[in-house]
Amino acid sequence: EDPDDVVEEVIETSDVDFRGGVGFTYTARLVPPDYFDKRHCTKDGQLKGRRPMPQEWAEDFLSKVTMTKDGLWIYRGELNGWNGLTDLQVVSMEYVYKTKGGVFSKTYWTARKSGK
Repeated sequence: EDPDDVVEEVIETSDVDFRGGVGFTYTARLVPPDYFDKRHCTKDGQLKGRRPMPQEWAEDFLSKVTMTKDGLWIYRGELNGWNGLTDLQVVSMEYVYKTKGGVFSKTYWTARKSGK
């Protein structure tokens, strides 16, 4: 596809699971530093908290991801102001983008246990 056709680039995570939880799966949207959408941001450019689909600045999210001794990737923090969404296991990430032709996604990272 032609890069000139890209209207908006949004990175999303998919399948972010509770570590040791009861199997709930959450999807969170990771956004680039220059992101601004009046539906999801305050007037001063901060992300609004507690969105139905949690959102986080990509750089902040990635800085809070660590690998455990048993090889799991865990997000250490409170996701988008939801105090119940902490210590989540990151399972996979997708790159989601919109063009004039529609919305497309591509999985660019899938967690695997260390050493496997």
